[in-house]
Amino acid sequence: MKLSFNRLEDILLSQGCINKEQHAQIRSYIMQNKISSTVAITELKIMDLNGIYRAIAKALDVEYIPIADNYGNLNEKVISLVSENICRAFCVLPWEVNGNELKLLIENPQNKAAIKEVQDFTGKKIIPVMVIGKQLKSIIDHYFNSKHEKEKIMSLANRTIESTGGAIIQETFADGTGPIVEFINMLLDRAAATKASDIHIKPNEKDIRIRMRIDGELREIARVESAALNNIISRIKVLSNLNIAEKRIPQDGAFTYRSKDCFLELRVSILPSLFGESCVMRVIDKCGVEYDFSLLGMSAEDEKIFRKMIERPDGLILVTGPTGSGKSTTLYTALRELNKPNVNIITVEDPVESPMPDINQVQVNSQVGLDFAAALRSILRHDPDIIFIGEIRDGETAQIAVRSSITGHLVLSTLHTNDALSAVMRLADMGIEKYLVTSALSGVVAQRLLKRVCPECSKDHLITEAEAEMTGLPVGTVTKTSKGCLSCGNTGYSGRIAIYEFVIVTKELRKAVLSGATMDELQEVAKKQGMISLKDSCKELLLNGITSCKEAIRVIYAKE
Repeated sequence: MKLSFNRLEDILLSQGCINKEQHAQIRSYIMQNKISSTVAITELKIMDLNGIYRAIAKALDVEYIPIADNYGNLNEKVISLVSENICRAFCVLPWEVNGNELKLLIENPQNKAAIKEVQDFTGKKIIPVMVIGKQLKSIIDHYFNSKHEKEKIMSLANRTIESTGGAIIQETFADGTGPIVEFINMLLDRAAATKASDIHIKPNEKDIRIRMRIDGELREIARVESAALNNIISRIKVLSNLNIAEKRIPQDGAFTYRSKDCFLELRVSILPSLFGESCVMRVIDKCGVEYDFSLLGMSAEDEKIFRKMIERPDGLILVTGPTGSGKSTTLYTALRELNKPNVNIITVEDPVESPMPDINQVQVNSQVGLDFAAALRSILRHDPDIIFIGEIRDGETAQIAVRSSITGHLVLSTLHTNDALSAVMRLADMGIEKYLVTSALSGVVAQRLLKRVCPECSKDHLITEAEAEMTGLPVGTVTKTSKGCLSCGNTGYSGRIAIYEFVIVTKELRKAVLSGATMDELQEVAKKQGMISLKDSCKELLLNGITSCKEAIRVIYAKE
């Protein structure tokens, strides 16, 4: 951006943003490196871009907006006042309308050609608002690309309705062509690109709501006309080898989808609802999953404890947590580590989430009587060293898992409990004698996934009294929060990190369980043995600015 006034460093000096020594330093750096004032100031870390642009805006007597932090305030109705071609060609974006005045986001408020073009197009008086050019260009691209994608989704759904008149054309589904095929493929490509874990298709009275779960949070993708529902669900049923004609009962299936950019496995659940069949597809990226300890997010101490657990020749190791907390990823990483030529590993899963070489993986099929218990009874005759059970769901499966671990096998499995020590009580509730539980159980891992604060829009947050009461951190402790930007899709978060709670079953803990100790007493014993709780792990993330207090309370502290 070229400005028709004094040098930038002179402006900053006159405004008191820099002192004379810094001014001289900047001039010297510019002459030595032959670079612009802006680059010199940022490289010397004297000011950031926001500070620089704010000073320029003040010199020009115009408003400045840090647009990356205000991405969520974009108004679609206001933006539509100016054509996309003008926005892209002149790198401008309508921001706010007040009567006959239109605030226009622009990097150079002195660009008379751009301002006149927008003024002629809208017939409004243009008030330039200064923003950082690179950020504005990124937002323009992201906004219009997202808009086109949403419009294409709706267009494909509408073309389906027009071409079929609402009737189901199975031939179109079978040959893999037609607008409905493009529609589903586009959703799957979008899910792969955004690393979505689930796709939700929910019919309402007047439309169909399409959402994707990204970083644990549902985000709306589009709404399409309800007349397209039958063809959408039928296409998914064809791919999943389900009964198209049956709409009265739930149906479950699966299929794989491969394109030039992704290879996905979809677990499909169809459920009859008030306004038609709803569908949820669990998305498993077959290309993007890597099972490696370095990717689990464990601290060096946590990894040392977990490796010690899985290196035992026998015993029962449980990983606990709610659905979607990363239990399977943790256990698959352990299996990959244990997969050696001298051991025989057999898994029983429902369904098999990820094929692993040299491991015998058994898929549960309840329709033919092959449930967890039946499969486990059979695999014990296949001379396994290590057994992985997808989930302990009932007393019979628990009995076999416990007895297998006692008789010399290393057994890995998952259980749904709120914390690690609750797994002991859960096994007892399933009918396992406490002496067997304490004999079999080697260790328990509880885990959760917390959303990471977006580094692009994060800012300091001082813990309030209410937050201090829940987290146990002092009032005024500095943590991080975020308000949303382009980089994080206006959510304030980018990616997730796992936290862990490890309990190794020691002699002291066994004695406490057998003596009938309460959960609070077991917690005290475990802490004396060195257990770091989920709450303690969460505090570390808060103090290091990795997650927000709001997220920590939602996932961990609100469970009290």
